[in-house]
Amino acid sequence: MKILKNENGHFHARLSTDEYDVLGNLLGLYPVIPKGYHRLSHGQDPSDDQQLLNEAMEENYTENKQLLQKFITSDEFFTHDKKGISMQVTPDQFEWLLKILNDIRVGLWLRLGSPDETDMDQYHRQKTDDPDVWAMELSGYLISILIQGD
Repeated sequence: MKILKNENGHFHARLSTDEYDVLGNLLGLYPVIPKGYHRLSHGQDPSDDQQLLNEAMEENYTENKQLLQKFITSDEFFTHDKKGISMQVTPDQFEWLLKILNDIRVGLWLRLGSPDETDMDQYHRQKTDDPDVWAMELSGYLISILIQGD
């Protein structure tokens, strides 16, 4: 992904077809954060408020999943030509994309057992074929590229 410009808050980037496919596959993992992860309290007795939070999070995940499908397939955000693919998003869409990528990254981190830096070093040495490790790392890499271009 090559950052072209950030003009008037609009973010522009250029992707190869392969990068576009990888982005689509990565975004297709959403949502990764386990249901019930977000807690109002650490008590054992789920309250009505906790149930409302769980329902709100589920609605949010469903809405974001639908928006992601539109995002990755819409000509509104991606323009295909002979040289590759151009992406253009508004400031709100940019923030939303960062949030989605971070949710994917955090969800994969949780799925991997919340590894610390030492654990990640072991993953890189011993489990280089683990798709969750690579997807988590890729999410973080894309977040850093997008932020540097902002």
